[in-house]
Amino acid sequence: MSQEYAVQGLSCASCAHAVEVALQAVTGVKSAQVNLATEKVSLETEGSVRPLDLQAAVQAAGYDLVLPQVTQNFALTGMTCASCAANIESAVSSLPEVSAASVNLATEVLSVTYQPGAINEEIICQTVAEAGYQAQVLADQAGASQAQIQQEADQAAQAKANHQAALWRRFWLSAIFALPLLGLAMAEMVGLTLPTWLSHRGGGQLFVSLQLALTLPILWLGRSFFLNGFKHLVKGHPNMDSLVALGTSAAVAY
Repeated sequence: MSQEYAVQGLSCASCAHAVEVALQAVTGVKSAQVNLATEKVSLETEGSVRPLDLQAAVQAAGYDLVLPQVTQNFALTGMTCASCAANIESAVSSLPEVSAASVNLATEVLSVTYQPGAINEEIICQTVAEAGYQAQVLADQAGASQAQIQQEADQAAQAKANHQAALWRRFWLSAIFALPLLGLAMAEMVGLTLPTWLSHRGGGQLFVSLQLALTLPILWLGRSFFLNGFKHLVKGHPNMDSLVALGTSAAVAY
């Protein structure tokens, strides 16, 4: 397999030879030839050779191997606030092969500059998923056809619409339990009268047990707030879900 990289810091034939020797010592490199005039090195490799290993070998010899980089955009779903954007940027930027990662919260797009030989789009999407969100590769606007760009835009819009529909569905299902719970808990505080057997005076056990029974389905329907919120809290990057999880957990525990 042939590869070519730019080399910085060369000043003579001895420098070129030093780079060649350093690269040939890397496992998987069959041959290395430096063109001093163009300041580029051509490699013949076998198997999988990490570009970062090549760069480290050249740096150890006192020079710099310039690795090629590409910028790829990803459509994001699952963000709720600026903290979510910061969490994604932090998670993706922690990858050693990524040189830059930025999230546009308004358009929900992640832009990543990375070394294509070291990682790929799948690894970046997996990293975003581990952070608690979803990422989908967007087509290169310059190299993709209009049909492909439109298709991916439609897919991103559909994914966002599905997410919003799921939130509304959970809201209405929760309301089925929340409204009776509100009426039961607050009725006497707003001047309404509950049957004696259902009130705290005549049916204390039933009064509290029924409220607990109505609360549990709401907690289950909103479990994503707890799963995502506490996960981000433990990692030291709390977001809006963390606030919801903490507030509701304190109320339920009390």
